[in-house]
Amino acid sequence: MMLSCLLTENRKLELFVVTVKNPFDALSTLRLKKGLFDLVVTDLHMPEMNGMELRQQVDEEFKLPVISKCILTIVIKF
Repeated sequence: MMLSCLLTENRKLELFVVTVKNPFDALSTLRLKKGLFDLVVTDLHMPEMNGMELRQQVDEEFKLPVISKCILTIVIKF
């Protein structure tokens, strides 16, 4: 849902959105394309590194703003 909202807004604002599968890929991408990004949006709950740890590392290394949200996926089966 969050990604689809971002992609919908992207059409209006002409944003360049990059998605990754985990926090380590996010850090790798930020390092490889240093200077290309203006903002990081992340979930708070992730395996191996939580959103606050990622936020701290992004702040220390890249000085970028980070939006951390609790993005939950709920599956209801009848």
